[in-house]
Amino acid sequence: MVLSDWFILVLACSAMSFSPGPNAMLALTTSIKSGHSKGLQLVLGGALGFAVLILCALFGLNSMVVASEQLIDWFKVIGSGYLLYLATSTWINSSKGLVEASSEVHSGYFFKGFLLALSNPKIILFWIAFIPTIVDVSTIDFSFVLILLLTFLAIEVFAEGGLVLLGAKAQKILQKHVTRIERVSAIILAGFAVLILSASQ
Repeated sequence: MVLSDWFILVLACSAMSFSPGPNAMLALTTSIKSGHSKGLQLVLGGALGFAVLILCALFGLNSMVVASEQLIDWFKVIGSGYLLYLATSTWINSSKGLVEASSEVHSGYFFKGFLLALSNPKIILFWIAFIPTIVDVSTIDFSFVLILLLTFLAIEVFAEGGLVLLGAKAQKILQKHVTRIERVSAIILAGFAVLILSASQ
């Protein structure tokens, strides 16, 4: 990969990572309510999920997805369903206080971030469309895959990790408004679910 193509890759990754999305929203809300540790677990899980989607786009799943509109519609339905589940659970849990939230088990946050990243099949379609603009797909090798993944993961963790730390810093200021913040987050997550589902119509 030449340097100019890498700069284009950095711009594309930055546009994705710094744009508001369900992973960023949930990580921010979690850090405000439960601290930066759990928020960072969500970020790392989400980054791994996005990496899996990128690998799927690079190594053959793209042809299967593009060839089957019905398959991509099923992906959208499943993804929307998971987003609606998260929206509902976030709304229900919004009544919990900070003390109660801090006692929750840590182990599920990484997996939640991972599943949330996988819930949006549009990520695969983005990479299917973008990758051919910077490289001849017939020449993709291990070094290209490694550069792409490391670049994206570094930018993704930096962008969403910054949101998490910001949320944790503002925890004391916003602790009186946690319920409202979580309910707004739930509404936004539900909105993403509707947008993904409506795209298949």
